[in-house]
Amino acid sequence: MKRFIIILLVICASLAIAEGPPVDSLGRVFCKHRILKLTQQQIKEAGTKRHITFTNEQWRSFHNKQYPPKIYVLTPTWAECCCGMFYAIWNKPDQVCISQDMIDWADFSDREITNVDSSNYNDVNIDINGDMYYHYNKINISKVDSFIDDVVKIKKNKSFRFFTIFRPPRVSKVIDNKVMDILTEVRRYCEKKEVNFRPY
Repeated sequence: MKRFIIILLVICASLAIAEGPPVDSLGRVFCKHRILKLTQQQIKEAGTKRHITFTNEQWRSFHNKQYPPKIYVLTPTWAECCCGMFYAIWNKPDQVCISQDMIDWADFSDREITNVDSSNYNDVNIDINGDMYYHYNKINISKVDSFIDDVVKIKKNKSFRFFTIFRPPRVSKVIDNKVMDILTEVRRYCEKKEVNFRPY
């Protein structure tokens, strides 16, 4: 019986970890990983595009392995499964972490990994200043409301109505509160329009 309970706990823990990147809400990464300090350009890229382009120095640091020039970034609030994804954890405003397992085992012949720019960026991103971006362009809350209205027009079935905002890692009390105010306002409008809100 004791062995069964231990196995069950291990399985539950594995499932919990599989639902998102190995990081807690405070940005603490709990796996062996490599830390990359971000340039100002990469910070901007992460906040507006949700990927970063490796610098030549960063790329060479991977023991001359053939890494793709770009990598997705996920924040600690990402709640979906990320199995099979090649990504960095954007856990602090000026740094990302890449798990050592991913560095050792990622399949770089996979088009899903190497063609980051081919993704369809239809979601709204919030950068470390608390500003919102859509297709790399800065937008305001009224524009977000119009996007939600478009979701309602296109998706007649309420079960398929989703609207996603990608938030930054924790920055400061002022910025974190600004982000939360945005998310609260968007959530209210989504509820009013019967749209499923996903604040990642």
